[in-house]
Amino acid sequence: ECDESLFRKIVKGTFNQRRKKLRNSIQQIVGKDSPLLSDPILDKRPEQLSIEDFIELTRKIEKDLA
Repeated sequence: ECDESLFRKIVKGTFNQRRKKLRNSIQQIVGKDSPLLSDPILDKRPEQLSIEDFIELTRKIEKDLA
């Protein structure tokens, strides 16, 4: 359903900084100027997301990086 290597990178990267919001760890992947950083899902912490949420986030990042 999504790029498996990017999915793993996102999950691993966000859980390495688990006490922080997703925005902080995703910014390292997409860059500081990405419009994706305004997505409300990034206000959560990784432990608050389901697997489906991570898949959806991976798809959004794939589109942003393309």
